[in-house]
Amino acid sequence: MLHDHDRNKKYYEGIRAAVARVKARGERVVVLDIGTGTGLLSMMAITAGADFCYAVEVFKPMAEAAQCIVEKNGFSDKIKIINKHSTDVTVGPDGDMQVKANVLITELFDTELIGEGALPSYEHAHQNLMQERCEAVPHRATVYARLVESELLWSWAQLQPVEVEGARLVPPPAWRDHWMQSVYFLPVESQVTEGEELSLMVCHDDYSLWYSLQRGSQTEAPPSRPCCTCQAHLVWTRPRFGELNDRRRTESYVSALRSVKDGVCLSVSDGSLLPVFAHMLGAKKVRRFHLTDTVHLSLQVLEANSMKGRVELLEIRPEQLTSNDVGGEQISVLMGEPYFSTSLLPWHSLFFWYCRTALAGLLRPDASILPRSASLHMVAVEFQVRLLRLLITTNCMSLGCGRNHRENLLPRHSPAPTDV
Repeated sequence: MLHDHDRNKKYYEGIRAAVARVKARGERVVVLDIGTGTGLLSMMAITAGADFCYAVEVFKPMAEAAQCIVEKNGFSDKIKIINKHSTDVTVGPDGDMQVKANVLITELFDTELIGEGALPSYEHAHQNLMQERCEAVPHRATVYARLVESELLWSWAQLQPVEVEGARLVPPPAWRDHWMQSVYFLPVESQVTEGEELSLMVCHDDYSLWYSLQRGSQTEAPPSRPCCTCQAHLVWTRPRFGELNDRRRTESYVSALRSVKDGVCLSVSDGSLLPVFAHMLGAKKVRRFHLTDTVHLSLQVLEANSMKGRVELLEIRPEQLTSNDVGGEQISVLMGEPYFSTSLLPWHSLFFWYCRTALAGLLRPDASILPRSASLHMVAVEFQVRLLRLLITTNCMSLGCGRNHRENLLPRHSPAPTDV
């Protein structure tokens, strides 16, 4: 964001215009910067001619960095860093702000525009921290939306029934949606034809947006906010729904389980359907590790398929498992997708390897391990410009951020995402 020159230039132009309008009224320019971050917008305001700026930052390490950056650039006498949430800021002789501000500058916006709480922060600021006839930068926004057809994205919306040779394993759950950047799911899948007139209705609260589709000129009541009751959306990512709805992937697992002889199966994965498949394919006993808080989801799946009591859930770490936990029997099948809800990067799934090692003493000599092997593929890539934008800048709009803070803020062992 600090490297986004076009964005910074437009912010600076807006701030200069707001400061000029207040000065034209013969008023002293007092700025309030909510969510100051590095203090960049506050320094822009002072450079543009503001008399004083209150910069609010709730995250303590960021507030400390902003304080040092402001001092380095020689603005410590005109910028006050306030390490609080803006709704906790007080005004008065003994308050955080001596007087109310007449220019409000903010950068509280995410992909969804209001997901970071811009609306309640703005409302509180205008009611408690700002003067009448104040200026705001920015002071309005437009959200653009368009309909998209995508079977892949729709598979990320909810868990679909899984069918193996005609057997319905998971009943279709009621649709629910949660906030996700950029992509929103309509209440139901709709078939449309070319040339058909459609209307897209958008609703919002303080933090979220949701949409509904209307046909032609018909007018319907605004839809209520969709809320999750299955709780799956609280612990599964959208791509995780896509994995569970991937029929080819499911058939591969089922095919592998068919080749396994009857025995005692132990599943090591979070929120996996493998224990259900193993039981339906005739496993004598099925047990399943739960390493995170997904037990309630597994119970719902088992109850929906009349398998409660037939698949045992073990809320225990693999290294703590004893022979008594598996009924004194040896494990004949150790299986996993593997999937762990705490995994952030692909190689975190190699935790399955650790589990297999920890359970070695409980496995039969001829035990089947699914999967039996894994490979990690990587390639060296040279980036000229875009990857550098992930780094902390030392100079932005001719304002220094400080090399020492750049070195302190950079993660030492943090892989970069591929969607940069």
